[in-house]
Amino acid sequence: MKQKQKTLAERNAVTAKIMLAPLLTVLLVLGIFPGIYLVWTSLTDLQMNNASSGNFIWLSNYLALVTDSSIFGSALLKTLLFCLAALPIQFVLGYVIAKFFMAAVDMKGTGFLRTVYMFPLMITPLSVGLFWNYLLNPRVGAVNFLLQSANLPLQEWLSDSSTAFPCIIGIYLWQWTPYVAMLIQAGLLSIPGELYESARADGAGLLHITKSIDLPMLKKVLGISAILSLVQIVQTFELVLATTNGGPGTSTLVSAYAIYRDAFKYFQNGRACAEAVVLMVITTAISQVLAKYVLKEED
Repeated sequence: MKQKQKTLAERNAVTAKIMLAPLLTVLLVLGIFPGIYLVWTSLTDLQMNNASSGNFIWLSNYLALVTDSSIFGSALLKTLLFCLAALPIQFVLGYVIAKFFMAAVDMKGTGFLRTVYMFPLMITPLSVGLFWNYLLNPRVGAVNFLLQSANLPLQEWLSDSSTAFPCIIGIYLWQWTPYVAMLIQAGLLSIPGELYESARADGAGLLHITKSIDLPMLKKVLGISAILSLVQIVQTFELVLATTNGGPGTSTLVSAYAIYRDAFKYFQNGRACAEAVVLMVITTAISQVLAKYVLKEED
């Protein structure tokens, strides 16, 4: 009997491998092969507008990122600043929105309000950029019209180096904070209501409940949200393309747009691939650290 069960289990294992083979093949073709090609290209001097390029130059592109006057380093710092500025605000706003919908779950119109606040997630980043580019237009934009109506000074929102980068961060928060709020609300729904009842019976206030119940119980949700938001910020490209093109100057030149510019404007494809590899390694390392220390199982 045991031998028969073992044979059946082996057959099921073989069947599972056969069924998974097409999917694994697709993953290899669409995932691993492009990654290998990316690394290989980063070791060449490939230029799409130069037929004689593509020679193997080993680590020269990586050394150039450190030794040359490349702006990719400043673009990485700009992306880091983006993360440090956006993530805390995103999580605070997301938590407040999630708590509001938890408290107002029985109120009329909550479903409609939830649909409205989720609306930015349904729009592509490029469309969001074009939408806000029009709203922030210094001559015909609605934002300056409201300032003018209130007798306040008008602003060159996206063409002033002092306001362009905060505007990019604000637009990002407008689009992606609802996503974090949705994840946090899902985490709050998994917390037993008895914990809140016991805390209120002991006279705990909102701050104590947040510190002692919500944050510990939402640790994994916040960790996953941080990783997803980090990846989203690193991939920010269409938003910059549709609003500032990395300007004025380099005030909004984030890493993803810097890679695009080197590859498709200056045709330095080998260097752009090296920049992409560096960005991928840094993002993966940070994500692994977050996964290790934030998502680890409690003893």
